[in-house]
Amino acid sequence: MSQKIGITALGAVSPYGIGTEKFAKGCQNSPGYPMADLEPVSPEWGTGKQGAMIPPYDHKEYLGRKGLRNLDRVTLNLSTAVELIHTALGFDVLEKRRQWFADDDVSIVLGTTGSVQSIADFDLQTVATPRFVQPGLFPNTVFNAPASYTAIRRSIKASCITVTNGDPSSLDAIRISANQLASGRVRLAFAAGATEMTPWHIALCTASGGELSALSEGALVLSLENVDDAGQRGAPVLGTVGAMTSLFSPEPVPAVTEALRRLKTEAPEDYQAVTHIYTDREDILGEINGFSDCNVANPEKRFGYMGPLFGITALAAALVEESIPPGAKIMILNVGQGGNLTAGLFGKGKEKAV
Repeated sequence: MSQKIGITALGAVSPYGIGTEKFAKGCQNSPGYPMADLEPVSPEWGTGKQGAMIPPYDHKEYLGRKGLRNLDRVTLNLSTAVELIHTALGFDVLEKRRQWFADDDVSIVLGTTGSVQSIADFDLQTVATPRFVQPGLFPNTVFNAPASYTAIRRSIKASCITVTNGDPSSLDAIRISANQLASGRVRLAFAAGATEMTPWHIALCTASGGELSALSEGALVLSLENVDDAGQRGAPVLGTVGAMTSLFSPEPVPAVTEALRRLKTEAPEDYQAVTHIYTDREDILGEINGFSDCNVANPEKRFGYMGPLFGITALAAALVEESIPPGAKIMILNVGQGGNLTAGLFGKGKEKAV
């Protein structure tokens, strides 16, 4: 990347609560899953499954009262997170953002499994009672609906992209956003991840037969922009985005080896300076030399299985984690269940996320 890409704000709707402060506090205080008392979800959702759900809140407090009736869980939570990040940036009123960024210079990229519950409910209703399907619910079945609705609300016109690449989806959203900035395609990019805790989402997560001790849901958004633009606005730089890569291989060990080779080739100094690694495959890193001095952690041991939220949650946690000092180099390595893999190098800024 030819320009230095900075992360300037975080919007968080998580099981810890609504807002970045609650997310940060939860990350500091929760050694395990993000619930005070981990309780089984409803029996019809999956026997014995446990879930870290977003606590109930009034969406109208953040989104107003109009146009919310037919929106599903993913769309409402994502829209709330985007409202929160606009407030954090000082852009609570759209005209304030336009003083610095034209609508055509702003993008949103969302990594998600989509609104699984909405798709299943609509399809089943179509089969059961085709003459009585509610057409107002159809938009929720479109994978790009949550990002599109959010883009319309906030007049985001440069691009609106949804990535459904399995577990690495939100990390891919960050990669695509950074590439858009580096190429000059946009000047402000919102990289997001969102997933839901619903019966059909649980069914999708457990379809492979794997035993998941806990599931998490949430909507997280990071704002990315060139560091020079942030400096002109006097905006804080919470972190930086460095080299990133994505590939597919049915064999995880050679895939990880190749991903690390690419990162080391593109950014050798950052690669050698890595002190913290977030990965869902600690076992594979144990087979590769060079990381014995690094702090290696699997975020799923803290948050539960996150699916497409893995990458952005890991990065957000690193940005708010007080034990990680400013200037630290962080690697995030996400190996998807289907053979897809995304990896990236990041730096922690001197500013705090809250």
